[in-house]
Amino acid sequence: MITVYDAIDCDLAPVGGPREGAVADTLMQEVDLRTGLVMYEWHSLDHVPLESSYSSPALTSRADPFDYFHINSLECRAGRRPAGRLTQHVGGIRHRSDYRPGPLGAGG
Repeated sequence: MITVYDAIDCDLAPVGGPREGAVADTLMQEVDLRTGLVMYEWHSLDHVPLESSYSSPALTSRADPFDYFHINSLECRAGRRPAGRLTQHVGGIRHRSDYRPGPLGAGG
């Protein structure tokens, strides 16, 4: 399991940012180490709305995107993908989101 931060060009005006802003799409990927293929992928932008962040998108750019959702760590257990509840920790997200991964080997 790895985390990825992908800067995406985005109109952030609806959440108080610039029209030509950028947001960090936070990804969680399961990669087959033998083949290098991505076996599963989860995107924060698909599950957590930008409006859920306590952070301000006012000063963002491609070099410094709006980091509205931040993964600090993942825990992997043999034969299982992470599953659980995303909650606010030390400020940042005010949205709760339950998520369940698909079957092992299924793309995300």
